[in-house]
Amino acid sequence: MSQMLKDPISLLHKHITFSFEHKEEYAYVQIANTEFLGVLINPKQGDKEFYAELYLEDNPTLWYIVEIH
Repeated sequence: MSQMLKDPISLLHKHITFSFEHKEEYAYVQIANTEFLGVLINPKQGDKEFYAELYLEDNPTLWYIVEIH
């Protein structure tokens, strides 16, 4: 787990850019706990908006945070 995620609750209600499958996504963190981040990807983008769960055990192998906005 990256150093940034030692306290995942600190990401609650923040905007992040994360990388998943070699693609960067912009998201809003709605849920943050010791298991996963519940994020709204493409917030306020109508049909492009969707919810995803980023499991902390998969960081940084499947996904990682590029930037916190």
